[in-house]
Amino acid sequence: ADVRVDKAQVDTISRIATVIAAAISVLISFDTLGINIQTVLAFGGIGGVAIGFAGREIISNFFSGFMIYVTRPFTVGEWIRSIENEDLDGTVEEIGWYMTRGRKGDK
Repeated sequence: ADVRVDKAQVDTISRIATVIAAAISVLISFDTLGINIQTVLAFGGIGGVAIGFAGREIISNFFSGFMIYVTRPFTVGEWIRSIENEDLDGTVEEIGWYMTRGRKGDK
């Protein structure tokens, strides 16, 4: 079986693992210091709702980037063209969590 993994997938898995490890480390540290973890998680939930309302555009862009990872309509190094703006075309340089970067130029 031909299993190919591109750089964007490896970066995504690495970032997710880093965030999970950091969150677990913080929770373990709080427990070690005697801070009630349930209170911290409840505060995090309320804070998450507040941040969600304040940063709807950022969250929208984040999930758009996530959908690019999942659906893989293009990969790094591929030539793409916008259907909305014919002047917007180029090579994909990076697929990030917040934005996808391309370089305009000749094929």
